[in-house]
Amino acid sequence: MPIPVVCPGCKASFNVSDKFAGKQGPCPKCKSIITIPKPDPAKKPVEEVKIGEPEPAAGGKSKTGRPSSKPILRTDLKLSPVAIGSIVAVIVTLFVAAYFARGMVMSPYPLTGEQQLLPELKEPYDAQIMRGYGLRAVGLLLVALPIVWAGYQVLRDDELEPYRGRSLYMRIAVCVVVYLLLWGVYAVIPDDYTSAWYMWLVMAPPLLGVGFAAAYLCFDFDPTSAMTHFLSFALVTLLLGMTAGLTMPWYAEPSTLPPTNVGDGGQLPIFDSFGNPMNDAAKALAAETLKQDRAKAAKATATAGGS
Repeated sequence: MPIPVVCPGCKASFNVSDKFAGKQGPCPKCKSIITIPKPDPAKKPVEEVKIGEPEPAAGGKSKTGRPSSKPILRTDLKLSPVAIGSIVAVIVTLFVAAYFARGMVMSPYPLTGEQQLLPELKEPYDAQIMRGYGLRAVGLLLVALPIVWAGYQVLRDDELEPYRGRSLYMRIAVCVVVYLLLWGVYAVIPDDYTSAWYMWLVMAPPLLGVGFAAAYLCFDFDPTSAMTHFLSFALVTLLLGMTAGLTMPWYAEPSTLPPTNVGDGGQLPIFDSFGNPMNDAAKALAAETLKQDRAKAAKATATAGGS
C-alpha cells in the first residue's frame, strides 16, 4: 500500500511504495533527504471510497458488457396528490366565488358632482367602494398563500435543504405581504399613468424587480425560478380579477357596474352626458315627462282649434 510522504524542505507531497518503509532517500524536487515512515500496525488502513460508481442492476449487465446502473429515484415528493388537489380546489373555488361576487367587488357607477353633495347617496356609495376593496384584498390573500407555498415547493433547489416549519411560514408570510403591497401600489397609481402603454415601460421594471427580489431573498431561488414564482402569482391574480370583472392594467377606462337605483328608495334618476336615462328611475321620469309634454301639446291643439 503506498505511503504518503511530505518533504520537510520543499513541502512537496507524494506517495512512496511501502517496500521503502524505514529507508532514506532524496526528494525528487529539492534533493533533501527524506526518511520514509514505517506504517503503524495499530492503525487500520483507510478504506478506499469510490464516488459515483453505478450500482449493478438486478438484470445483470447491459449489451455493452458493463454493469447497468440503477435509475436514481427521488423519494422526496415535493407535492403530494392531496396537496395538489387541495391547492387546485382552493383556486377553483376562488374563481367561482369571484364570478358570482362581481356585483360586490366591482366599482359602482360614479356619482355626478351634484349627487356627491347628497349624503343619502354619498354614504352608501363610499360604503360600496370600501366593501369592494376589502373583498378584493381578502381574495388576493386567499389565493396568494397557496400560490406562494406551492411555488416554493415546485421551484426550490433540490440540492439545498428545504425550509420547514416556522422558518418556512415566516418566509411565505413576508413574500405574500410584498406581493400584496405591489398590487396596493398599483391601485393608488393614477389612471393617467396606467392607461398609456408606454408608461408601463417605466412602471413595470420596478414592480417586477421588487417581486423578483422578494422571491429571491425569501426562498434562495435562482434568478429564473424567482421571476417564475412572482409571474405565476401575477398571472393567477390577473385572471382572478378578470373573472371578477375588475379593470385590467391594459384598459384605459375603469370597468364599473351598470347604473342602478341608489339612495333612499332608489328614487334618484341617473342620466348620461347626452340626457339618456340610465336606470329605472330615469326611465320612469323620462316616460312621465314625455306623457306630460304630449298632454300639454294636445291641450294646446284643442285650445287653438276652439278659438
